[in-house]
Amino acid sequence: MLAETETGIQLYHNAQKGEIKNPLIADLAIVQVVKLCYAFTKFAIRFFPFRLIYPMVLTDVILHGGDMIGAVIGDIVGSIYEWDRIKTKDFPFFSYHCDFTDDSVCTVAVADILLHDLPPAETMQEWCRRYPGRGYGGMFGDWIYWDEPEPYGSYGNGAAMRVSPAAFLHRGDLEAALAASDKVTAITHDHPEGIKGARATTHAIWLAYRGENVANIREIIAAEYDYDLTRTVDEIRPDYFFNETCQDTVPQAITCALESDNFEDAVRNAISLGGDADTLAAIAGPIAEALHGIPQDIREQAEGRYLADALDIREVIREMYRVADE
Repeated sequence: MLAETETGIQLYHNAQKGEIKNPLIADLAIVQVVKLCYAFTKFAIRFFPFRLIYPMVLTDVILHGGDMIGAVIGDIVGSIYEWDRIKTKDFPFFSYHCDFTDDSVCTVAVADILLHDLPPAETMQEWCRRYPGRGYGGMFGDWIYWDEPEPYGSYGNGAAMRVSPAAFLHRGDLEAALAASDKVTAITHDHPEGIKGARATTHAIWLAYRGENVANIREIIAAEYDYDLTRTVDEIRPDYFFNETCQDTVPQAITCALESDNFEDAVRNAISLGGDADTLAAIAGPIAEALHGIPQDIREQAEGRYLADALDIREVIREMYRVADE
């Protein structure tokens, strides 16, 4: 077992250094070392003090949860239902035609901005130009190429779908989380409703990470942001329609998360409303992950099937979790 674990760790470090060129093989190496380390840990705990084995097998392991991957997974699953909308929770969770969209790219850009204290507008433009044709809508699609980017008064739901790293990186400080939300939102969505939608999403994620129960989260968000969170998903669904504003996306997405039994259930709730599916799920996803966590197999499918060629996106996700865990 020790020899197998040592081999797995070497594979993992080779993947991290880029010496394994095939991304699927690299991912398999990382998954393998996690499994081997877990098996070795169970064995070693029986014979050694935990403080002795922790440095050997539990450091630098990156496949653990965090709200940013919750947003990305929600986006991927909802991607095929944005224009082919459905009113049911009965659908394949991952399908061949799923892909990450602008929601994921913008979320990763926000993480990069906050991790490295980069210029927000220019960094957002750089990431979006790196991944063209991902569904950037309306004015934002033009803004990406402005020479002198300025906010344009938007209250679109793009403010909320990309903001989850602000909560994740500031889990111990609400004011810092909200300030980070404002920083990355105001570059485009500087309308009061845009700022509010991003703040409400950040706040809900933050509360969930702090262990607040669903009833308290619902009460706090409703009072602080004047959102109606009284209706159930089943009550919202019949007359809900495609909407790209924060006002008519954020409260519904929060409800989908708060009413869920697990992460997958939250994403299914969001898509079943028949609205802006990928964005609804990208907002509900990180809240649900903070509440429930994400099953390992769902995380592995998202990274292995849909982010296999997006090496820079995967690296930012992993770096964010490493920094947050320090």
